Amino acid sequence: MLKKKNTTKQSLMFKFSLVATGGTFDRFHKGHEELLKTAFRVSSKVIIGITSDQMVKNKILSRLILSYNRRRKEIVSFLKKTKLFPRSLIVILHDPYGPLLTNKKIEAVVVGPRVDELVLKNLKGKIKIVKCKIIKSSDERYLSSTRIRKGEVSREGFLYLDQKGPFFLPLKLRERLGRPLGKISTRQTIPLFGRKTIISVGDASTRFLNKNKVKIDLAIVDFKIQRKKVISKFSDLGFPAEKDLSKDYHVTKANNKPGTISSSLIESIKTSLDRLLTNRKREIIKIEGEDDLAVIPVVLYAPLETIVFYGQPGNRSISGKPNEGLVKVVVTEEKKEEMKKILEKFSLSDR
Repeated sequence: MLKKKNTTKQSLMFKFSLVATGGTFDRFHKGHEELLKTAFRVSSKVIIGITSDQMVKNKILSRLILSYNRRRKEIVSFLKKTKLFPRSLIVILHDPYGPLLTNKKIEAVVVGPRVDELVLKNLKGKIKIVKCKIIKSSDERYLSSTRIRKGEVSREGFLYLDQKGPFFLPLKLRERLGRPLGKISTRQTIPLFGRKTIISVGDASTRFLNKNKVKIDLAIVDFKIQRKKVISKFSDLGFPAEKDLSKDYHVTKANNKPGTISSSLIESIKTSLDRLLTNRKREIIKIEGEDDLAVIPVVLYAPLETIVFYGQPGNRSISGKPNEGLVKVVVTEEKKEEMKKILEKFSLSDR
């Protein structure tokens, strides 16, 4: 809550006595920090509007946006950590303007680079507008909650995968990658995933999921199982026959040598995942070579909350026997950081 004591003394230290700012504040990041710090630098008191759960439904990947209560909690945590909480008042926004149209004591509005242009146009001439500094990601593009949800960047603005490759697997990592990168999900525990994005890496895992009627959004296959060429066509994996495949699937080809994460594979994964956000068709990447290491760039590029399934040599999880399953990786910010650290141990040379 806003405190009233020492208001006269405080107001002399700031340009304004009361300003307002607002936004969705999903996955609270450095850009949000800059917006709030700017507001508190210019005013002794700040009203912070957070969009309601209803208001965010038309945003990109809206199903991944945290609830109002969780978003509010992250803001409160930041305000308490920076000792700004006593000077704040948090309100819920049911429209883009909130208290700006009703509270005559508000002297200015502090906006970030993603402010709605129509809202900005309607406010000009009616209230003073303060723009905060633009915070960019390591690729010089705006840092935004959308990019974080899409899995492109961290909350600090760093790309999870900022090199095109190729990457070469060193001997010292082979033992680590021989262990599951996620949990074993058995046939009995594979649930209906609703609106989750599902990615399958490997022919055996893809065939297993198709057989169990799990809708795969992106499948990465090489027509091999345990490095033996035993698949001859997509229908062997549970997909439609070749003549019907293009109706529902977009097929991309990539080259990837054993023990390698190639530039071709990385670009194919990135392009396929980008298309998934706008295209109704599902995606298949057919690799000439091997798909064994594809799970790493997949996790680094996939949207948050994506579920990745893959098989693994020595793991009998996809043999079809009772109580056996697949390695299941849920894409989170923490899992992306883990995969990034693993990839940093790869070599950029095949020597």
